[in-house]
Amino acid sequence: MVKTLYFSIGNDPSDAANDALLLNAANFIAMGPAGTTQTTTMYFLSTDNDEASETTVTFTHAAGRNLDVMEDVCEAMASEPKDGFIVIADEANGNFCSPYITECDFSIS
Repeated sequence: MVKTLYFSIGNDPSDAANDALLLNAANFIAMGPAGTTQTTTMYFLSTDNDEASETTVTFTHAAGRNLDVMEDVCEAMASEPKDGFIVIADEANGNFCSPYITECDFSIS
């Protein structure tokens, strides 16, 4: 089964271009703290199939909860939903795979 990961930013993911992102879980590369105790970044292969760049998703979360967020994201990615659709961070509906995540942002390349 192909697993897809869903991310959205803002109050309404359909109000502007690039407000929502659906990524193939097989393109996940790595995840780690993003320079502060309140941010964690996921790295994916480029959505443009460009080996020189990557797509990133950065979470803002409660201070010092980097490891908890990474564990929660990994647990969500390991789940087996029947349709393969996994919500990681949906700001518009306040639905996050971790209770510590408060915000999501991404850079598509």
